[in-house]
Amino acid sequence: MTIHLDDPRQIQEKMSELRDQISTESKSVGERTRRALDWKYQVAAHPVASAVIATAVGFWLVPRKRAPMIENSMEEMRALVEQQTTKTRPSAGLGQTLAMAAGSMLVRSVASGVWNRVVSAWCPSVAGHADADGNGNSALEPRGGHGQ
Repeated sequence: MTIHLDDPRQIQEKMSELRDQISTESKSVGERTRRALDWKYQVAAHPVASAVIATAVGFWLVPRKRAPMIENSMEEMRALVEQQTTKTRPSAGLGQTLAMAAGSMLVRSVASGVWNRVVSAWCPSVAGHADADGNGNSALEPRGGHGQ
């Protein structure tokens, strides 16, 4: 088909064909670009290459284990052991042990007294074991009454 510049109809038809062709090609290029950049499509299309690449990246990212450095001589190790053993604290005597035990018992006793006062202020029926329901049943005993 020869295009004559004198015939406007032929020029319009050719322009329309070119527009359609450009539109089709641009959609095709867009789809190919999306597919080329889609990692899921690439993994499905090239599974072996993807596995090789993933393995190589994994080896590159994970640090290597280093061999333990055993360069110390026996004399150096003995010196280190002696240095550590001399830093230990001497054991406490009997008096110190008894004082620590008494202090611990005192702290527990005070904490227990404070706790009992708090509970009795907030929940007098539970703290004093008073009647919970007015029928002689304590709040801490089963509902059958005393001794049943």
